[in-house]
Amino acid sequence: MATDQQCECCGRRISPSLLEVHCIPGVSVREREVDPIMHILPLCPACHGSMHSCAVPEREQRLLVGTRTTEIESRIRKVFRQKAYVPPPSPDPDELFASALSSGGIDLFLNGA
Repeated sequence: MATDQQCECCGRRISPSLLEVHCIPGVSVREREVDPIMHILPLCPACHGSMHSCAVPEREQRLLVGTRTTEIESRIRKVFRQKAYVPPPSPDPDELFASALSSGGIDLFLNGA
């Protein structure tokens, strides 16, 4: 949702559940931890497959990251700042729902962050 349901390569609108996160190769784990959003591209399955099968150069992948608007970059950063949801040990559905709601995970999804 952070990319307005668009592939960052071809720009095609696609269901958020079908977008795939592509990690740009050649980046150390430490670099990814410092600024993860500069090393990823939300892509449609066709473009993601092309990145791998056509061996798109890293330089060109980074150019795609550079075309991101500041608004979309801000939304992606917001997603990465969210703490990972850790469910409670209880399998009680009411407790699970309350925990998910209080963590902001459901709100984040419903508000399209």
